[in-house]
Amino acid sequence: MSEIKHILLEPAEGDPHKLLGDPNSAAWKCGARPPTVVKVGDVWLRGWPTIDDDALVLAWDGEPVAGGLDRASRVCGRGPWLAQGFEMVLYYKAKWEAIGTLVLLDAEGREVSDE
Repeated sequence: MSEIKHILLEPAEGDPHKLLGDPNSAAWKCGARPPTVVKVGDVWLRGWPTIDDDALVLAWDGEPVAGGLDRASRVCGRGPWLAQGFEMVLYYKAKWEAIGTLVLLDAEGREVSDE
């Protein structure tokens, strides 16, 4: 197993919970966007959020990403995300998978397994 460095949450078809944000909202138009990534071929890339993004970032470079975690946590009914370590992001795997698909990446942005 490769070492997990990044954790993403890919929303269900159509993003019913608006995990990636709402491009029609005033907040989105003013730059208030969740931390997201886009998939290019077999690699996930992080950059400036766009309407074409594919997943919400829960952790990057082995560190939790508060904006993504808080958004996902509120959607799945856990309330605001309190600062916790990288391991806790994986601990709540079942919660995240109730609202989307968890994607685990190595340092190069390629998908890996947690097994």
